[in-house]
Amino acid sequence: CTEYFEDDQGNILTTAQCNIAVPPPPPRQCETGGCNSQLCAMGASMLDSFCEVRCEFRCLQFQTCGFDVNGKCGWQINPGQEIDYETCRTECKNQGTVGIPAPITPSPVIPITPWTPIPTTP
Repeated sequence: CTEYFEDDQGNILTTAQCNIAVPPPPPRQCETGGCNSQLCAMGASMLDSFCEVRCEFRCLQFQTCGFDVNGKCGWQINPGQEIDYETCRTECKNQGTVGIPAPITPSPVIPITPWTPIPTTP
């Protein structure tokens, strides 16, 4: 091999290195994540979120997580499901729940009594 090659950082690879097979970088992809799979981002499957119930999460069934025209991850309405998506959003707005987390009912408080040792007889 008598050619010189540059890597992504502009470093020149020597002739001894040019025969080494370098695997291509993994493809960039958007993915869903979060407690309700409501997040759309690169690496979203590794993200945590609050577990809340929102009406609009039901509307995600009419959308796909992917790159937008600017190359950023986001939700796009599936072709042919625009009316279903808008109907879902309208129903949620009419219920007054869009963007508002469902109320959380607090758990009952259970009193804890201190531990008292049982006396033993000698």
